[in-house]
Amino acid sequence: MPVSAQTNTGIISGRVTDPSGAVVPNAQITVTQTDTNVDAASATNSEGLFRVPSLRDGPYRVTITAAGFKKAVRDGLTLRLGENLNVEMTLDVGSVSEAVEVTSSLPLLDTQISSTGQVMEGEYFYRLPNYQHWSKGVLYYTPQVSSSNAPWPGALGNWSINGGQSWQTGQAEDGIAASSDGGTTLNNVEVGIEEVKVITSAMPAEIGHATAGVLIFVKKAGTNQFHGEGGYLFKSTSMMHRRFFQPYTLQQQLLFKPTLFQMPDFVVSGPVYIPKVYNGKNKTFFQVSGSYHIDSSSNSGSYSTPTPAMLAGDFSAYSNQIYDPASTSGSFAAGS
Repeated sequence: MPVSAQTNTGIISGRVTDPSGAVVPNAQITVTQTDTNVDAASATNSEGLFRVPSLRDGPYRVTITAAGFKKAVRDGLTLRLGENLNVEMTLDVGSVSEAVEVTSSLPLLDTQISSTGQVMEGEYFYRLPNYQHWSKGVLYYTPQVSSSNAPWPGALGNWSINGGQSWQTGQAEDGIAASSDGGTTLNNVEVGIEEVKVITSAMPAEIGHATAGVLIFVKKAGTNQFHGEGGYLFKSTSMMHRRFFQPYTLQQQLLFKPTLFQMPDFVVSGPVYIPKVYNGKNKTFFQVSGSYHIDSSSNSGSYSTPTPAMLAGDFSAYSNQIYDPASTSGSFAAGS
């Protein structure tokens, strides 16, 4: 049956040995996502190697059992989007009823992927002072990315990865291609993102239809705990200060009417309990997120340059255009 490439998952792999360094075949591997208690099972091959693919990003625990050895537990692992974590475990001789637990204190290095770019946690991304709360704003913080003409973070226009065109940049949402010819992409808001990865070069084989780079978004999923979060991005003309070399504030220069921008958003997630089948390892979860974009006017006048007459305090030529809340005639009074 046909299967699609998974760009929203990671891999935990490794090797299991005994105290002498000999490999341990047929050791039973259980990989547990500790936020949801969902398990993935595997076993080592004749060379002591194991590989567990298609794992969502998040915190993990690896449990290994084998006849004649103590159970080994590696806790505190963090799998990032698209990573391949290498976990080397040594089993001690003893009864399987005994356990040796190791808690990772340092992050494991991913040495098996040559792609360049960056991975950013959704919570950290959401708290950055972004112009607007659209997911493509991650490009502001990504090396090898350039932009022109004040790009809007809700679209790929005016963004360039390694000198490529915007339509050469791909996008994936939860493992599904979300872009088409011409750079058209799906849009989403930051509050609902679990993790985002930008690949800028040496793209892996599962990335298609993109020659400049690719944005990979993984949305938040429910866990065993209910969770909710929301925010309210707001700005108006009166909140904007002038530029350093600009003698008048934006409110004094803005044409026609003041700018009012609002962008409230929220996310709610958690488990779905089914009493007759719930056994402590719930596997049904929900997540709902959304945003509402309110923009009362165009920002086309936000970057206007004062004329010599305006610098001298003469606004008579603009009496019908310049907004002044203190004047009934609509003209600007110098010094107000």
